Amino acid sequence: MKRLLTIAATLATLGAGTVEAHGPPHGNGRAIVDGWYHRFLGRCVDEAGACYWVPQLNRKPVEVVLAQLVASQEYYHRNGCSPEGFVRGLFRDVLGRIDVCERDVHYWTCKLQRCGCRETLVREFLCAVRVDVLALGAPPPPPAYAPAPPPGYAPAPTIAPPLGAPPAPPVFAPPVRTMFAPLPVRAQYAPPPPPPTFQLRLRFGR
Repeated sequence: MKRLLTIAATLATLGAGTVEAHGPPHGNGRAIVDGWYHRFLGRCVDEAGACYWVPQLNRKPVEVVLAQLVASQEYYHRNGCSPEGFVRGLFRDVLGRIDVCERDVHYWTCKLQRCGCRETLVREFLCAVRVDVLALGAPPPPPAYAPAPPPGYAPAPTIAPPLGAPPAPPVFAPPVRTMFAPLPVRAQYAPPPPPPTFQLRLRFGR
């Protein structure tokens, strides 16, 4: 009897450990889903969306849940209701790329047309680019902090010149002389010409 009680207690302990291990593995699931909604659908998650997608995170891999959300009709209509627009939306919202080369768009568009399933394409795209799916649901970084000016601070007023006033003279800046700049050549000194000489001639009578 004592042995049976010991086995039952051991099984109960293992069962309790199993239940704890299968708890929510992604923390705040609503915050993750709300971040996905902001990134891919451009809006906040509503109550119906939260009640549907948050339990999915606890039952399915996170990549599968995101692929199902991105493959929705709302995201497809948000990107022009075309396979090419859907592929360009994936590059923009997953990788942050806007100027995508036509070869990449053509490759994934043809793959979507061959498989015929947007969810399958999204899962292959996420696997190919190797992106952190949970990071896509992270909230945007806060804006850069700018310290507030001290109390009583007022910027200096800008004084405009009166109408009709002449423009201000340019500020004189002497030329910068470098070690390799040639020095100005001074004019050579020329002495003044000599004064004119006068010759006095005397005439004597015969």
